[in-house]
Amino acid sequence: GAAALLHDLGRAATPEIAQDVADHHADLSVYVAKVMLREQHVSQERQEAILHAILAHSFSRGVEPQTLEARIVRDADRIDALGAIGILRWAITGVVRHIPNSYHPDDPFGEQHTLDDARYMLDHFPRKLLRLEETMLTATGRTLARERTAFMQHYLEEFKHELGM
Repeated sequence: GAAALLHDLGRAATPEIAQDVADHHADLSVYVAKVMLREQHVSQERQEAILHAILAHSFSRGVEPQTLEARIVRDADRIDALGAIGILRWAITGVVRHIPNSYHPDDPFGEQHTLDDARYMLDHFPRKLLRLEETMLTATGRTLARERTAFMQHYLEEFKHELGM
């Protein structure tokens, strides 16, 4: 539970902490959580388990979860990126990050060009979002991811239809 609550603390880290620690939110989350857990006198063994789950939740850090708790936190975090909630997060993130184009004008669904989700928002679907289902580590995660991925694929089919493709 503690890892689930603390896994994204780094997203709210002050610029001073971020500058002193790291750029990646998972590393920042570990740093802030470590301070909090020490202040609360959490045992060293429990701290290590919580901090591992926080670090292992990240898609881009590539740390393999070693415990059931870490697998659950990672699956839950990835499930949050899928389905209707995931589509809303995807759109908001694209705007916040100032991604310049919604999609590649000649290849909206990334079938022929090199995917670049820093340039084309829609490229994030094949580059990451549609791949999350295969990364699930728990039965519940796989079930939820399958359902939410199907919803996202339906969204993309409708998008394709509306583009007249």
